[in-house]
Amino acid sequence: MPNTSVFIFDSSYMSVDVALPIDDNKPHLIVSDREIEPPPGHSSLQIEEQTGVGAFHRNLQSLRRAWHKAGGGKCIVIVAPGVRREQLLLNTIFALYLCRNVVFFDGVSFRSLKRSWRLMLGTVARTLGKMVIGRLKNWFERAQFDRSIKSHRDAATAEGRLFGQYAKTRCFTLPLDSVVRQPNGPSIYGEHTRGWYLPMLSSRRQRYKVQTTRHRLHDIVLHVEDVNGSAERLLIKDGRILDYPYLLGKAQRNLGYFVATRGEVKNIERGIDLLHFTSGYYHWLLEGVPRVLYLIDDGTDFNKYPLIMPPLEPFHGQILEVLGISVDTQVVTVDKGDWCNVCECIIPTSYFPFAAPELDDPSGQQMAACCEGFVNVFWYVFRSPRQQTQTP
Repeated sequence: MPNTSVFIFDSSYMSVDVALPIDDNKPHLIVSDREIEPPPGHSSLQIEEQTGVGAFHRNLQSLRRAWHKAGGGKCIVIVAPGVRREQLLLNTIFALYLCRNVVFFDGVSFRSLKRSWRLMLGTVARTLGKMVIGRLKNWFERAQFDRSIKSHRDAATAEGRLFGQYAKTRCFTLPLDSVVRQPNGPSIYGEHTRGWYLPMLSSRRQRYKVQTTRHRLHDIVLHVEDVNGSAERLLIKDGRILDYPYLLGKAQRNLGYFVATRGEVKNIERGIDLLHFTSGYYHWLLEGVPRVLYLIDDGTDFNKYPLIMPPLEPFHGQILEVLGISVDTQVVTVDKGDWCNVCECIIPTSYFPFAAPELDDPSGQQMAACCEGFVNVFWYVFRSPRQQTQTP
């Protein structure tokens, strides 16, 4: 096979997505650690997320097999602004492992490897510095924090024993819902890419949905912590923070959540966790209210299972009143610094479609059918009695 295939190493995830240069006259293979739907006539290869030496070795083998099979002849490494430096360095190593014909593309123009030596030197220095300094900073902050919470006046309480720094290594995950892939629509690019290809937009016609489930957890703790001025709503079980559904995302090992506040402590037998889906009017409408509607359809008794929510805004109370839920007797609020111990907690999930399969957090992307059902419910409630009596 002639060496005409072009391998594009995508580095744009976690930054502003950049259009990839696609020449329809040559076969292209897009390499990424996320799933990407290639443009018509081209292909993609999803490699493992870099978690250690083993994953690095397996990725090299996978790339070598794909290179020989496709007849690779050139590598393009994406260096758009905002690219993760460690990912850029890794992709450059992968590209040089395959061939010496490597160029960089910044979204506007190409640069050769020779002309990019300053970029690569800075990338190596920043990556190594970030690794070393990041670990030292993390160790120092953890040690300093541990010393401070030992002398905390509430450290001896049940909640105080959960004080600490929480990171990825201290998170647990619920079983994923059954994800159903729906039929794809026509390609938004038609037959040709015209030289540009946006990977984040490539699979907008792919539709996924998560089946509605009711996760039940026993003996859990809900806590709201003030992290750099932002209210982080945490669900803690057995000394670990829940990593799903969509609470922390992929928390990096060196990023920590410092938990060391103790406000009001509430103890309830049963409850429904809606702390994480009700902040702000938009998320309350598209994430919180659909969950409440599904719970109503299930015949949930809110006297036995009250809703656990943040301090209520007027729009919360207005909709709950319309739905027949009493904010005085069927809602428990948890504010910043508060703890809520729940013997049996229901965590409702909703029909969230995945606009792209690589998205970890489909928050706020409700399906049209869900929104129509939401509108129909409120249309029925707000119709006048006269209109309702005329309904067949």
